[in-house]
Amino acid sequence: MNIRLMDFQEEYVVELTEKLKKAKRYVAEGETEAVLLSAPTGSGKTVMMTALIESVFMGVEGFASEPDAVFLWLSDQPELNEQSRKRIFKASGTLRAHQLKVIGPDFDEEVFEGGHVYFLNYQKLGKDKNLTTKGDNRTWTIWNTIENSSKRLNDRFYIVIDEAHRGMNKTSAQETEAITIVQKFLLGSKEISPISLIIGISATPDRFVKLVGTSERHLYKVNVDVEKVRQSGLLKERLVVRIPDDKQPNDWSLLKAAVYRWKVMRDEWHRYCVHQKLDIVSPIMVIQVEDGTTGKITKTDLELAVSIIEEEVGSLKDEDLAHSFQEDKELLTNSHRIRHLEASKIDADDNIKFIFFKMALTTGWDCPRAEVMMSFRRAQDATLIAQLIGRMVRTPLARKVEGNESLNDVHLYLPYYDKVNLNAVIEKLKGDSENVPATEIKLASDLIELRLNEFSYSEINRNGESLLETDYRDSLFEYQDFDSNDSSQELGYPISQVKKLGLQERGSMSPSIKDIETEDQNSECHLENPLTKEFEQQELNSATEFIAFKKDDLLLTDQENSLYKVGESNEVQPPIIREKPNSKGISILTMDIFSSLSCLPTYTFRQGRKIPDIRRLLRFSYLLTVLHDIDKEALADSRSIIINTLIQKRNQLLQANPEFRQAIEELSVITVKPLIIDQSTFEVRESVQETIEVTEKNVDDLFRLAKQRLGNELCLEYLRKNYDESAPYRAKLELFLLLQREEIWSELQSTARSQIKTLRDRNHSSIANLPSSKRQVYDEIWASARIPEAGMLVLTDSVSLPKSENGRIYKKHLFSDTNGDFRTELGNWEEEVLSRELEGCLAWLRNVPRKSWALCYVYEYGGEWKPGYPDFIIIRRGTDGMVIDLLEPHTGSLADAAAKAKGLASFARDHGLAFGRIEMQRVEDRRILRLDFNNPEIRIRALRLNNNQELDNLFEDYACL
Repeated sequence: MNIRLMDFQEEYVVELTEKLKKAKRYVAEGETEAVLLSAPTGSGKTVMMTALIESVFMGVEGFASEPDAVFLWLSDQPELNEQSRKRIFKASGTLRAHQLKVIGPDFDEEVFEGGHVYFLNYQKLGKDKNLTTKGDNRTWTIWNTIENSSKRLNDRFYIVIDEAHRGMNKTSAQETEAITIVQKFLLGSKEISPISLIIGISATPDRFVKLVGTSERHLYKVNVDVEKVRQSGLLKERLVVRIPDDKQPNDWSLLKAAVYRWKVMRDEWHRYCVHQKLDIVSPIMVIQVEDGTTGKITKTDLELAVSIIEEEVGSLKDEDLAHSFQEDKELLTNSHRIRHLEASKIDADDNIKFIFFKMALTTGWDCPRAEVMMSFRRAQDATLIAQLIGRMVRTPLARKVEGNESLNDVHLYLPYYDKVNLNAVIEKLKGDSENVPATEIKLASDLIELRLNEFSYSEINRNGESLLETDYRDSLFEYQDFDSNDSSQELGYPISQVKKLGLQERGSMSPSIKDIETEDQNSECHLENPLTKEFEQQELNSATEFIAFKKDDLLLTDQENSLYKVGESNEVQPPIIREKPNSKGISILTMDIFSSLSCLPTYTFRQGRKIPDIRRLLRFSYLLTVLHDIDKEALADSRSIIINTLIQKRNQLLQANPEFRQAIEELSVITVKPLIIDQSTFEVRESVQETIEVTEKNVDDLFRLAKQRLGNELCLEYLRKNYDESAPYRAKLELFLLLQREEIWSELQSTARSQIKTLRDRNHSSIANLPSSKRQVYDEIWASARIPEAGMLVLTDSVSLPKSENGRIYKKHLFSDTNGDFRTELGNWEEEVLSRELEGCLAWLRNVPRKSWALCYVYEYGGEWKPGYPDFIIIRRGTDGMVIDLLEPHTGSLADAAAKAKGLASFARDHGLAFGRIEMQRVEDRRILRLDFNNPEIRIRALRLNNNQELDNLFEDYACL
């Protein structure tokens, strides 16, 4: 494959291959069978099918290669044919363009050519079409070709029915007149016999399942879990819907608001992509207009719409605008030419910013860049709106965006809907899995957007004096560059960060208080209330001390290079920026709190199939050496360690195992017991013993199986180191035999895990300094481990949470509204715990479960790993800087209490140095009982917990008040 499959996709391709293999056994005995891939919209059905096609042509473990196999891909429209062909060609690493053929009207062959995928839409199979009738120099009809190929290839001829729900209904008219084209393949007709093996792929398979049930076929189902698709990051996390608050005309006002939202998304994407050094994502706004009338293309005033857009974003170029109406012509307004653009070409057009639609186009169009939609359609058009939105919720980067929650949303504006008829759209969006991916839907009025709270060191001054009110930036991800050619410039760096990064101090200094002057309101930086000397000495040195470095003295990331404004003298100056109107900026203390929380250890938790440690090691090493140029020796070292382990085990077997030595030396017949590895649990068991005659072809087949287990590069490396011209097959055969032995496979996995740990320890700081988008790839490797491994926390500078109308208002929360307030509902225990912490803390965070920015630990319960989220993260001042505490009020009456305590203790054992307290708490008569798992004595006891009673005993023996 040219692209790496998502973990869940790999899991289902394996299952799909197994189901296909079972079906083929019965086809070989004369049965007709069907396999169904039922996958939600947006899950990558075509990509998974591409992997299956490659597996059939090339072979995989347990599935012999079929280089002469033929796939006939049937779809409903010509546009779908071309779309599928392009996607398969782009995704496949082995299929060439000449192997992917669209059947045209001149096609005339007795049989299909082996090793090819053919594309055909149903319309070409009508009675009056060229393909279905002889004459005009046609020797074979398409039905002849299909019948001949089916008879000749039998179980190696695969019919793929793309979107299998189309044409499935067996009505009375169809019973009496003719079977639909798709039904001919399933049930047979006068033109063709029933095709032996059919693969259906669909988001809504009910009708396909029903029709297969009327035949004698057995149906093998592969059902892709919607939740795994959500977790993969392929889809936007949330659809945010906005409607008017009253019944007054609001269409143009809402259009203006939608354009503003598009502008915000544009700026956020630009900021994110520049910071992450990615190609800029240019979002698109979709404007769905009303149908036309006689002599008028649409009842919606396009002139006014364009005018309102320009009011918000400034002058537009003609290339910024386009329409996808059925009318294939340019539209003229007083100021612009609105070009026609086919829906299938929208995403590839880098210039388009605003696209006008009428009816929904459910085929031929996927546009991950479409971030905002405004619809002028009326309340009765719920289906049309749902279908169009369904094409917009795929993510532009095919992954979740870390560090900016807003970029994981898509926005819908409906001026002609109220809360009553909005439910029709929401129900359609939730229930139409044929067109709409599984995305959470929220009404904007039910959400509140919160940004980083504005903290200042003055808040902790015991005299209540203002320490330094220096505005920093309106975004944590907007950095100011310095002159990279001026080596005289020095970098100002917070001492807490210097200690965290392990940098060497070259001399420390504080901002010179005598030089601080109050500037007028129009200046770039407004400083007020200079410090008293007393407070400067007592607080400033520990709170805002800077250490000066020549920038040549250390290697910093782009983010670190630009965190603080560099002065022109040897003295570091306060950060100076140009603020946006009404922007508060981000203070130094807020930045310190944010940076202290960022990169804390956390677990990225994903369900589903895990990856063997050898593959994880190779992915990890490839990232370090090739993609990110962090560790030039990582990939070579990892390969050598695995190969040397194999050679060492081979030598031991040659000395100690006569059967192994004889099999290698005689090269005539080998006896093996194939290993069966459960893809979910990785449990290994031996299968039935087999005897294999050694021939050149067999050895190559066995070597191919070894590649599938160990990977192509490692197998070739083993062959390079052990090839013997006098016995050319020996190295291939011995590698296959080595990989069939359970103890050797287990040893290799253990070696890989050890090497992963070595590389993590060796490169920890370098990985931590990567942009978050690159760090995210490493987190995926940790999350795919059979035993979960920790990554690093990535915070966001804003969050959107459900409103809590009845909640209590709290101060000092990391995220707040414009008044610095955070409203939430807490349980009695939680409220008691938090009230004790608020007075002495700098800030706190409600650690909302399953949010991308939430800190997560893991615990084992019921034989499965599960995620845990401490209720509170407390940030306070310690003697050496910021201290982070994790607090988990948790009752012992819950079944998982002991398991969670054990998980927190494990987290403290592995990561406790990054935190102050890691506590599980109980409240009794307003007394708070605490178990701090950073206490070694408590932690040792907690790691041995087996049940809740033992946890109760631990509280009795060790709990502190």
